Amino acid sequence: MSDASGPTGDSTSTEPGPAVGRPPYQPPRWAWWVVGVVVPLIGVLATVLAQTQRAGGAGAPPAQGAPPAAPSATSTAPAAPSASTTPSAPASPSPPPSVSSPPASVPSPSRAPTRAPATTPPARRSEAPAPPAPTARQDADGAVAPPAGSLVRIVNGNSGLCLAVPGASTEVVDLNQFGCGPYADHFWRLRAAGADGAGRTRYRIVNGNSGYCAAVPAASRDAAVRVNQFPCGDHPDHFWRVEYQKRDGGGRPLYRIVNANSGLCLAVPGAAAYETAPVDQAPCGPRADRLWRFGQE
Repeated sequence: MSDASGPTGDSTSTEPGPAVGRPPYQPPRWAWWVVGVVVPLIGVLATVLAQTQRAGGAGAPPAQGAPPAAPSATSTAPAAPSASTTPSAPASPSPPPSVSSPPASVPSPSRAPTRAPATTPPARRSEAPAPPAPTARQDADGAVAPPAGSLVRIVNGNSGLCLAVPGASTEVVDLNQFGCGPYADHFWRLRAAGADGAGRTRYRIVNGNSGYCAAVPAASRDAAVRVNQFPCGDHPDHFWRVEYQKRDGGGRPLYRIVNANSGLCLAVPGAAAYETAPVDQAPCGPRADRLWRFGQE
């Protein structure tokens, strides 16, 4: 009995081999959780972060102020960095893309706009201003000299109408009286023309429109001959004396206008007070239609 069991006991104790009856090694349950849940979760998070960074880098807008096209080789000014990712509004100022070719809206120093040349005002005329209408001179006896040299109206003391040229004619026509107005033929100029034998001043009475002189046709010395206008000359009937008589109710001087040839006075026939009544020469007297005043009113 002892021989049979000895060899058997020796063979089991000296030869290596798997332990009889011991279960295989198994990791704990928490290790399975780590490998099966945590590790995949870390992988998913790493993938999401990588995609987020890639998407952010691909969608970033260009720096503010940078031109849409690639800068030229001559460009030396770098684009201004942008503090935000929102594209700038067109109105926001930005530096020019190139120093060598500035945009049209920014003038170069060599083409800076200059002020338009100021318009030179017309030079003042050096001629003396027109002299004012001569002031009437009153002599010791109260006589007032007529206004010679300036354009005046010749107004009848009876009708209050003006000595005029019908239709403002520039032909040889008879004169009449007409309502005073701003018409050139209603103005006359007394031009001194020497003195007569008695030393009295003579005048030509020149129309402001036609330039013709008040005259008596054919140098007639007859009464009731109508006075006309005629090209001025040295004819005796072209000269008149202007004789102060008195003042009217408004204090204005009244004169006789006497033809130097006939000695008759400029008058309105029949003392007519209507427009277009003719004017003639008649014997001088105190009648109102033979008196005239000079005025610019």
